[in-house]
Amino acid sequence: MDKEEKKRIEEQLEKARPLSISRVPIETRNKFIELAQKEFADDYGMTLKYLLDHFIDSQKYEQLAGIIEYAFGRISQLEDRVRKLEEKFENNDKNVLISNSGEGVKR
Repeated sequence: MDKEEKKRIEEQLEKARPLSISRVPIETRNKFIELAQKEFADDYGMTLKYLLDHFIDSQKYEQLAGIIEYAFGRISQLEDRVRKLEEKFENNDKNVLISNSGEGVKR
């Protein structure tokens, strides 16, 4: 590591704000430390960033899953309505008009 790179790293460390978190359950703390050691070379800041990024991603996924579930339900309702209208039309007397609501009106 050359002097410039060392100076740059030292400046970044000076700008970094320390964070202290209290009242963390022992098991949660141990899991966090284990993750930091295994995946992030004991870098707690990057471990925290990773966890937050994945938490936010999971929230977005849950929101999208809800929207998709609603859309599939609505599509199913519309398909049923279209099928019923098609059945009425196929079995319909030629002198009866069928409205959007599915009601038949004599000409």
